Amino acid sequence: MKKWILILAIASFAMACQEKTESKEIENSETAVKQTPEELLYDILILDSALIESQTLESMLSTAEKQLLKCETYLEDYPMASDKPTVFLKAGSACRALKKPEKALFYINKFLSSYKDHIKRDEALFTKAFILDEDLDRKDDAKHTYTQLIQEYPSSIFRQNAELLLEQLYLTDEELLEKFRKQNAK
Repeated sequence: MKKWILILAIASFAMACQEKTESKEIENSETAVKQTPEELLYDILILDSALIESQTLESMLSTAEKQLLKCETYLEDYPMASDKPTVFLKAGSACRALKKPEKALFYINKFLSSYKDHIKRDEALFTKAFILDEDLDRKDDAKHTYTQLIQEYPSSIFRQNAELLLEQLYLTDEELLEKFRKQNAK
């Protein structure tokens, strides 16, 4: 009998502790202070650095999830903020890291349609073409986007890579390997 009373007491204590923890978590989430756009942007950029430095797949995915959440919060809470272009690009990068290429394209396309004269437009075009090519296997769309980048931004730092990838766009792995061997034999 004492054994059952002890078990019941322990179970009651454990349930009480769990309820306190759950109510505290709910209380914390309800009283969480809304971050300013500057604070969110700072967090997004710090997470971007952490994403680049991630040592394991698990840490990379965790960091990308956090970054995407911060980006989405920023875009939702501050639709008129001046750093939206940067946040669109960071959201696209986070989605790509999370293997969500369609969602990455959504953010890249939002950037491209909204910021026609932005200094990073060439980077966005390159990223879009790369996602279309590598992640979605939409070679014709990738070809169009690489070509657009080359034509619109002839002095872009992305031009040479775009030309190379455009040249290799329809080659099989075997054809690429053969081409590589020929180039190194010279």
